[in-house]
Amino acid sequence: MIYKIDQTKLSSFKKRAMLKELRTLLVGWLIIMAIQFPRFAHHSLKTFVIVSLGIIPLAALRLYVGSKTLGQLLSTYKIELTDDKISYVLNARVVRSIPWEIAAYELKSDGRISIRDKSISGFLAQITGKGMITVPPEIEDRQEFLEQLESNCEAV
Repeated sequence: MIYKIDQTKLSSFKKRAMLKELRTLLVGWLIIMAIQFPRFAHHSLKTFVIVSLGIIPLAALRLYVGSKTLGQLLSTYKIELTDDKISYVLNARVVRSIPWEIAAYELKSDGRISIRDKSISGFLAQITGKGMITVPPEIEDRQEFLEQLESNCEAV
């Protein structure tokens, strides 16, 4: 079975991803400004404001380009379930595969489904992404997908 992202729900997925990216950019900007502020205080507040205003268009451009790229990638996103494994496919290339014997899944509070390789520690999987497949809540035929997971691997 092959499962794709529901194209009617694609905008909500992109919005959630962009908000996460915006949050990351904002935290990064705050850290950089906190480190650099003592230097700017010697010159003037005007320099601080000019530098800050220079960063905003760059961040906006990054969000715009990221949104377009994400849309193109998500149109090729697939989760493939076979008799012996679950695979995450992107651009017709298998990115990750986990055999059913060592797979475990967990339903997250935000609707995501996290499938991980039990032979890799949970901490290592979270940090590196190895042995981890995350399925967004916008997957087509979600209930059927969950039934397939329940019949093939254990819940955490």
